[in-house]
Amino acid sequence: MISKISLGTAQFGMDYGITNSDGKPSLDKARGIIKKAKSLGIKNIDTASVYGSSETILGEIGVKDFNLTTKIPSIPSEESDIGGYINNIIKESLSKLKINNFHAVLLHDAKQLEDNKMAKDIHAALMKLKQSGLTKKIGISIYDPDKLSKIDSIKDYDVIQCPYNLFDRRLNSSGWMSRLKDFGIEIQIRSIFLQGLLLSDPTNLPVNFNKWKNLWNDLDLWLQDNNLSSLEACLNFAFKLNSVDSVVLGVDSEEHLDEIAKNLSIKDYIYPDMIFSNDLNLINPVNWKNIEKK
Repeated sequence: MISKISLGTAQFGMDYGITNSDGKPSLDKARGIIKKAKSLGIKNIDTASVYGSSETILGEIGVKDFNLTTKIPSIPSEESDIGGYINNIIKESLSKLKINNFHAVLLHDAKQLEDNKMAKDIHAALMKLKQSGLTKKIGISIYDPDKLSKIDSIKDYDVIQCPYNLFDRRLNSSGWMSRLKDFGIEIQIRSIFLQGLLLSDPTNLPVNFNKWKNLWNDLDLWLQDNNLSSLEACLNFAFKLNSVDSVVLGVDSEEHLDEIAKNLSIKDYIYPDMIFSNDLNLINPVNWKNIEKK
C-alpha cells in the first residue's frame, strides 16, 4: 500500500492547510521528510509551479529517484501561443527540480477545457510534451467530478486527479470513478484529510466550521463505535479502493509520515451516510474564504 502514496509538497513552498499552525517546514525539515519517504519506499511526489518555492526546494534536496507529477497553472485568456506557454512552464519546472522528465503533467484549471478551441490547443501542447519525452503521461486536476461530463476529450488523457475523502465521496457516487477506470485512466485522489480538518476534534474546529459540528460529532461517535482513530479511518477509506492508483497526501514532519505508514491497513468498514456531505461550502476548500464565522 505504501507504493500508492504520492507525497504532496504544497506545504514545502507555502503556508498550506487550514489546521497548519506551523507554516512551511524549514529546508532541513523538508529534506528529512523526503529522506523518510524514500526509506519507506514511497516513489511518487506531487508538486506544482504555483506551490510557492516548492519546486526549488525539491530541486535543492534532490528528487531524481522519485516519479513526479506537476500541474500547469491557469493559462491567461490573452495567451496566443498556448503551446509555447505550456512548454516554457514545464521546462522551467524541470530546471528548478533538476530532473529530466515528469511522470505526469496535469492541467490545473479544468474549466479551460470547456472551450473546444482552447481544449484542442491545450491537448496538442501536452501531447508534444509527451512525444518529446518531457512527461510520460498527461492529465487533468479537478475539484468537481461533475465537470468531467463537460470535457469532450476526457478519453484523450492518461490521468485524473480529484479530491476524495470521508465527507466528499462525489468521485465514486457520481459513477465517474468506475468510468475513468473503464477508460484506462490513472486515478489520483487528494485531500483525503480535507487539509487536516478530518483529523480535528469536534471540540477544536476552526470557528468558521461550527455550522457543520454535528457532522464531526457523528464522525466521532462512529470512530468510537469502531475503535478507530480519525487517521486510521481516513487512510482506510482512501486506500481500500482498488480503482485508485495513487493517493496524494501531505505531511509536516517525518514523524507524521511514519505515523501514516504505521496506520495503513485495509479493513472492510461500512462508512455510513451520516458522515457524508454534498455541501460545496464544506467539501471544496476554494469556498472556505466565503464561510461566515458563527
